[in-house]
Amino acid sequence: MLFTPGQNRLIERENRNSLEATRSMLFAMNLPTTLWGEAVDIAVPALNRAIGKTAGGITPFGRYIGRKPKSNHLRDFASLILIKF
Repeated sequence: MLFTPGQNRLIERENRNSLEATRSMLFAMNLPTTLWGEAVDIAVPALNRAIGKTAGGITPFGRYIGRKPKSNHLRDFASLILIKF
C-alpha cells in the first residue's frame, strides 16, 4: 500500500537528516542562508552515498542501483579557491 504511516516516517526522517546536514554545513562554514540551495546540492548526494546503521552496510544508492557508488566526483563544501588572471 502506498504512503503508509511507516513509509511516511522513513521519508520524514530522511528529510530531517537532509535539513540537519545542510544547516550544519552552513553553520560550520559561517555562511549565509542564501547559499541554502548549494548546500543541499552537496549534502543530499553525500547522504545518499553514506552507509546507514539500519541498511546492513549498504548505501541507499547501492540498494536502488544495485552497485557500489563512486565518490570521486563529490566536492568539498565552501573550500577556498584561487583565481589567477
